[in-house]
Amino acid sequence: MNISDVQIGVQADAPTYRSWLQRTGLQVTVQDFIAEGDSGHALFWARRPSGPTEPRGKNPP
Repeated sequence: MNISDVQIGVQADAPTYRSWLQRTGLQVTVQDFIAEGDSGHALFWARRPSGPTEPRGKNPP
C-alpha cells in the first residue's frame, strides 16, 4: 500500500461496523442499507442481551 492509497476520514465498511458492535457485547438484530443518491450507508439495530451486567472475565468483588 502506498501512502497515496490512504484516505483520511473514510468511514468503515458494514462488516467492520458490525464487528465493532459485536465486540462491545451488542447483538445486531437488523442490518439494512439506506440508499442515498448513487450510494448509501448501513443501518444497524442492536441490543445488549439480558443477563449479567459485568464484563466477561471480571469477577464481582
